Amino acid sequence: KLNTALKQTGQYTEENAKKLIDYSTELQQTTIYGDELTQSIMAQLIAMGLSVEETIRATKQATNLAAIMGTDLNTAARAIADAFNGSTGMLSRYVKGLDETTIKSKNVNEILLLLEQRIGSQAETIGNTAAGQIAKFSNALQELIK
Repeated sequence: KLNTALKQTGQYTEENAKKLIDYSTELQQTTIYGDELTQSIMAQLIAMGLSVEETIRATKQATNLAAIMGTDLNTAARAIADAFNGSTGMLSRYVKGLDETTIKSKNVNEILLLLEQRIGSQAETIGNTAAGQIAKFSNALQELIK
């Protein structure tokens, strides 16, 4: 999915694919989310027209938002995608102090900066809990089985 999205948006290079795959592996090591799931989210973000760098930042914020919301990564990614489309929707229920003018501007970099300032590193914090360690161990075991 990821390579297809990169190709469809004219961003496919070995370097870009490796960068995204390496980042998904890094997230698997520091959060409770497996690399295949984050790669799926990345493919969706790339397909929306985000650059590779924007996708990396947006994926990290999706993991953080999922941790705050206590929901799955797909739901959090959809909330962020809504913000990129100018709607605060579900995002405003979980992240206080959002600048609606920034969201309505649909400027991806400004929205990501706002989210980075408001959300922090919640996914990594959860990844370091006992339950998070178990989830990361489970993800690692699934990798070995494949």
